[in-house]
Amino acid sequence: MLRYRIDDLGWFHFEQLVQSLLKAELGLVVEAWGNHGDLGRDAYAELPLRFPDTKRLNDGPFVFQIKFVEQANASGAKWLPALRKSVKEEVRQILKRLESKKWDMTPKYYVLLTNAPFSSKARKEIKRELAEALPDTTVVTEGASDIGALLDSHADLRKSFPEILSLRDISDLLKEALTFPLRERSRAALDETVHLAPVFVATEAYHRAWQRLRKHSFVV
Repeated sequence: MLRYRIDDLGWFHFEQLVQSLLKAELGLVVEAWGNHGDLGRDAYAELPLRFPDTKRLNDGPFVFQIKFVEQANASGAKWLPALRKSVKEEVRQILKRLESKKWDMTPKYYVLLTNAPFSSKARKEIKRELAEALPDTTVVTEGASDIGALLDSHADLRKSFPEILSLRDISDLLKEALTFPLRERSRAALDETVHLAPVFVATEAYHRAWQRLRKHSFVV
């Protein structure tokens, strides 16, 4: 079970989230692109990065492509055909860019990041598809669980994306903070919180509460 309901973000906010995670994890040398002129690069780095091996610097360039699949983590979701179709189209575009020299150099690393819950078999299939277009490139795939692990590692980033806090499984979050008797005494309030989470909006009071927490570690 995923720790975060990232499907509810939609493609635009998912792309923004992943770009922010890449910057937080790998540094400011990662450039956030992702518009109509991005040439298939939702994020890009030409300088060396500690990725995918975090113990040493690896030379670039790095191309990061973000693919969002609607409701990929829903029960019984058939996400693979949609992702496969999207990747096949991306492969066609990659070949066109290489042939027309729109890519001034072939990337040393091509990284596909998606909200889809990769299985081992699906991961190998998608990597094989991309490797056919980029035989001299190392292909890396990051799925829903990988994105969740990055979110776990960057608490400050989660705070800057309030929708992530509202999407995170509230029961799991409170289990970390409250004892069982306290959770049971707060059951009505918790049920209401779950109901209101999808329509949560970060107001000025929300941001003031975070300031108080940072200063005093306590807020009412």
